Amino acid sequence: MEHLSEYPVLVAHSELSDGSAVGRAVSELASALAEEDLTVEFACTAADVEFAVSRDVGIGAALLDPELFGDEAADSAAVAYLGVFEEGDNRFRGFESEMRGIFPRAGADGRLRYFTYVVPQAVVGGA
Repeated sequence: MEHLSEYPVLVAHSELSDGSAVGRAVSELASALAEEDLTVEFACTAADVEFAVSRDVGIGAALLDPELFGDEAADSAAVAYLGVFEEGDNRFRGFESEMRGIFPRAGADGRLRYFTYVVPQAVVGGA
């Protein structure tokens, strides 16, 4: 995992700093990542996420609270960040990016589209 330490992990959750059970769990996860010598960056708002993503194109992984983005999730910087990879991979076939948790699927037109799994807040113990 030595090479992974070069790429920060973005941890974003609206309850990160409020001391709630969810906030403490997210903080513990971030601490465990840091113990593995991974650089962890934090964000508590959608604006923080957009700033982090626009500032650091080398983010290795992102753990995002989807509720940060509300109804505008499709327009978020995180989705735009993945769109950059999707577009690049379609332009330069044979040199596709490898990202854990992102699943490329070819559409009827042959273009790659990226998909991922989203875990609802209720499943992880939130309201």
